[in-house]
Amino acid sequence: MASTDPEVTLTVNGVKHEGWKSVTVRSSIEEIAQSFTVEYSQRWSASGDPVAIDQDDDVVIRFGDTLVLTGIVDRANESYDATSHDVSVQGRARTGYYLVSGSAEYKSGAIKGKRLDQLAALLCEPFGISVSLSEPGLDVGGPADVQIQDGQSAFEILNERARAEGVLLLTDPAGNLVLARAATALTPGVELRSGLNIKRGSLVRSGEDRFSKYVVKGQAPSGNDPLAAALGGSNNLKYEVTDDDVKHKRTMIFVDHDASMVRLKQRALWERNNRAGKALQLTYDVQGWLTPAGTLWQPNTLVPVTDDMLGISAQLLITSVDFNRTLGEGRTARIEVTPRETYDVLKPPKPPKRKKKNPLAAPL
Repeated sequence: MASTDPEVTLTVNGVKHEGWKSVTVRSSIEEIAQSFTVEYSQRWSASGDPVAIDQDDDVVIRFGDTLVLTGIVDRANESYDATSHDVSVQGRARTGYYLVSGSAEYKSGAIKGKRLDQLAALLCEPFGISVSLSEPGLDVGGPADVQIQDGQSAFEILNERARAEGVLLLTDPAGNLVLARAATALTPGVELRSGLNIKRGSLVRSGEDRFSKYVVKGQAPSGNDPLAAALGGSNNLKYEVTDDDVKHKRTMIFVDHDASMVRLKQRALWERNNRAGKALQLTYDVQGWLTPAGTLWQPNTLVPVTDDMLGISAQLLITSVDFNRTLGEGRTARIEVTPRETYDVLKPPKPPKRKKKNPLAAPL
């Protein structure tokens, strides 16, 4: 970064636009694509020249010299009255604009025997979006068949497959798709710590989307799934998994039409682990946009968290980052973290141990 206080620029149609008073850029491993909102309000000037930004314009966002987002403008608003001139621009990275909003395009409704990266390449090719792996040789699961339903978006197709494999769908700053797994290694110099950079923190525990048992049902397309045959042989498949940390019994049932026992198992484990991890919502606000190591905060970063107020000391995964700038608070980053196992299909996540007793739990 050229500066610890980088300027935000939007380059649209080859023209740089600066001086934005309010900025929000959001990145999340749940949303595939970054999104942004920038705006300013100024006292009326005699020129009153309109801002040359329109919907569907291609846009590049930089923080200083660092490329952050390559996308498309969804909405451009401009208004004025006798004393002021207001402009706001909203948009998304290319993956969000093409893969989420529109329907998938393919020559037929069936794609046979493709790995996730191969499937993604086929669905992204019509939009000029490339697909890469976060690291060479990344395991994205084996080949499988996909039946495209009319009206399905490319994201819906890829997300269903990615969840079963425990793979994350991310977007790089150039607007292309990256397949990754939840980070397993700490990034040197990056941490969240009371007294160092935590400005504000919040913890929410919720069990409304969590269940004691998950059941995934399906039907083997050929009727001769090897694992199903070993378990007694049936065209109708079912896999169950329990969450022993849920005190009250209730069941969630899912249906996967083109299934195998391996796929049903992966889906059941993902649903259990993902919902268990999301039951803990831990959010921190920090001053500035840079980590202690001098880099921008990024999702899918494993980070040590030391929170004296909430009594938390654990290694947690950053799931989303909101870069904000307002006139009142300047530059801040809102960071959401969760146990890494939330995005895995192995063992269920456990909430980080809290060092001190919750004062609200003390006897009256």
